[in-house]
Amino acid sequence: MIKFLIFNPSYLGDSILTTPLIKAVKKLYPDSYIAFCVRPEYISLFSGLNFINEVISFDKRRYDGGIRGTINFYKFLRNKSFDIIISPHLSIRSTIVTSLSHIPLRIGFKQAKLNSLYTHTVEKDRNKHEVVRYLELLKPVIEARLTNKNPSIELGSKKEYELSVLKNIAGQPETYTDNFTYEKVNMFFKVISKGYSIVGINPTSIWPTKRWPEKKYAELMNKIYKNNIISVLFAAPDEKSTVEEISKYINVPFIDFAGRTTLRELPAIIKTLDLLITNDSGPMHIAVSQNTPTVAIFGPTTENLGFFPYDDRSTVIGKKDLDCRPCCLHGGIRCPERHFKCMNDISVDEVLKAALTYIK
Repeated sequence: MIKFLIFNPSYLGDSILTTPLIKAVKKLYPDSYIAFCVRPEYISLFSGLNFINEVISFDKRRYDGGIRGTINFYKFLRNKSFDIIISPHLSIRSTIVTSLSHIPLRIGFKQAKLNSLYTHTVEKDRNKHEVVRYLELLKPVIEARLTNKNPSIELGSKKEYELSVLKNIAGQPETYTDNFTYEKVNMFFKVISKGYSIVGINPTSIWPTKRWPEKKYAELMNKIYKNNIISVLFAAPDEKSTVEEISKYINVPFIDFAGRTTLRELPAIIKTLDLLITNDSGPMHIAVSQNTPTVAIFGPTTENLGFFPYDDRSTVIGKKDLDCRPCCLHGGIRCPERHFKCMNDISVDEVLKAALTYIK
């Protein structure tokens, strides 16, 4: 049995976008053992998925941080006796941990720091979606078949493992669905909706410049209520101030879930929605993983960075005529040009029109 470690303790969206890669590994090597390494706060999103055998926590901010923590962690990986590690993460720490783990086949991107420490590297094509970039990390695995008895390499690529086939077998990203939460919330919405559609509103993001202005979200919620739509506001406990600001300008009924759901419950709740309207953020990728269509509002980031919704049901709204977009990969604290046109120029009616196309 081949033991794989998929190592990507990155942002929420990045971890979710790794799941098609893991599914492809499981399809190609159904008898393999697959561990997925993520940040500790995201474990609940992946524990329970049937194509992952183990979820490992890499707590780089606490227990696994610093020299001692790093040493303890790579010793832990050595004891696991993995055969292959695939690391989409680009940081120096990840490369060092990967190298010191003594895993025979170590695969990463050429753009990773200290990439010479990997046994195999793959070019990260900036013109492709992040999911597709991750799938391309399978090329060395496919071309270098690892035997069960000996960690030696048997060369021989197979034409049926081309990228187009990998994309097909990998499918969409996935997160774990807590069915009890889903049934409970679904029943709740049926009781209170009384013929109204239910649309989720995710107005937050780690990066301030990725947030569409609060007053615009409030105006949108006021307008969609007139179209027989009830809004459900989502936010993490430390993001409730954003929801409180939005609430000042709302004059219609809405449901406030801000700070009242756990991350494990969030995929099941989003699954119950007719639509999610969101900034470019982790919950956007959760919605895709639960087959819930999204209207995604992109400001400082753009689709060609490769992090747009990985499905054919969602809509991305952004100002394509701005020369300053994208200003950075993840967004920033403030607009470098000080005008914030990428978000201020997106009208409420534009978002409303896109949302209504999904509501029957």
